[in-house]
Amino acid sequence: MICRIIEIINAFVGYNTFMARKILVVDDTINIRMMISDFLSSREYEVLTASDGEEALAVYHDQNPDLVLLDIMMPNMDGY
Repeated sequence: MICRIIEIINAFVGYNTFMARKILVVDDTINIRMMISDFLSSREYEVLTASDGEEALAVYHDQNPDLVLLDIMMPNMDGY
């Protein structure tokens, strides 16, 4: 699963060193959020996190990430 996520990320963000590589990871399960964040950080992506849709919107508007990895089923505001 993680390898497929990285393939998708590289397709959207690319390897261009001049391009920002900021990714917002949104998941209400902290273990999943941290696993993906740690993995992406180890590959030199700048990682932002949020635990629900409301927090994700605030982070998105404040930080303007290049890509959002969004869980669909979350409390408060889901990924739909």
